[in-house]
Amino acid sequence: KQGAEPSFLRKGSEIAKEIVLDHPLENLGVKMLQQAAAKMDSCIGDGTSSAVLIGAAIYKAGAKKIRSGTDPMELKRSIDIVTKKILNTLQEQVISHFSSNQVLQIASFAGNNQPEVGALVQKVLSAVGMGGAVEIDSSENNSPAISYEEGTHIKSGFLSPYFVTDKDAMHVEMQNPLICVIGNGLSHTQQIVPILEKATQMQRPLLLFAEEIPPSVLDALITNHTEGLVRVCAVKVPYYSANTQLFMEDINILVGGEIWQTNRATKQEVVFGSAASVCIEAATTKIIGAHGCREKIHERILEIKDSMLSSDGKNFTLQLQRLQLLFERRAKIYIDGHC
Repeated sequence: KQGAEPSFLRKGSEIAKEIVLDHPLENLGVKMLQQAAAKMDSCIGDGTSSAVLIGAAIYKAGAKKIRSGTDPMELKRSIDIVTKKILNTLQEQVISHFSSNQVLQIASFAGNNQPEVGALVQKVLSAVGMGGAVEIDSSENNSPAISYEEGTHIKSGFLSPYFVTDKDAMHVEMQNPLICVIGNGLSHTQQIVPILEKATQMQRPLLLFAEEIPPSVLDALITNHTEGLVRVCAVKVPYYSANTQLFMEDINILVGGEIWQTNRATKQEVVFGSAASVCIEAATTKIIGAHGCREKIHERILEIKDSMLSSDGKNFTLQLQRLQLLFERRAKIYIDGHC
């Protein structure tokens, strides 16, 4: 860039972003290839340079066909048909299970042929599992390192400081809590009285998740907590619109309960989820040792992964957030920023 220091990049999508041509039509072609690289990066995380080369080759061959008289729309339909066949063939060749040595080879290759990077990835995946959550970040001192974190992290915290149990650390700690996810439509305290009554009978702390908690309901929960009737904490589900329901269902499967429907006409039995412990801060909630059925959690993870593959890259970030919520152990690899 003019007036800026040169950057040393090895990632195709990042390099593609920096290319701008003066001619408007030529620059339109560049933007198309930039989109191809960006989509490959968001869906796969690798192969961005290959995506640019393949995209350029398809354009070159397609332009030649059109110049020779081929109808552009017919050419587009043919490309779509062939693309589908290629994807089906690749799907048939998918390898579901990798040996430790294969993981090392693939990770080393993806890490610019650096065996030390491959060894780090291999070590982490052996610890969190092939389906585990792994993040890559730049090392501050250019020395590789690994950190592990237990529990599920939800990016939302307590709705009132009155719930805090540790004033010094300013967080809520609960051991063996009951956990209840409340469905949409919560408007008054009477709707959750059965939940509070059952938690009081069981004499266990209660963690509530809801899309919205009206001030009157929040006040009632604070009163119950401060007067010692039931030790409770309320947390807002941190996602919005149509996505909120998906995350509520994910949390419910994770902890093994049933969503409490506030607008149900018939009587509903309260079925709590639970966990070994929870720690709730102002902006985050950490669930450790969730008691949900492992089989159901695994099925949910596979369902989300299938959705990621079939959605053609749409809502990829959303699906990734949902996956991270269901993984109870995660790792972060710190490596040299130039790797």
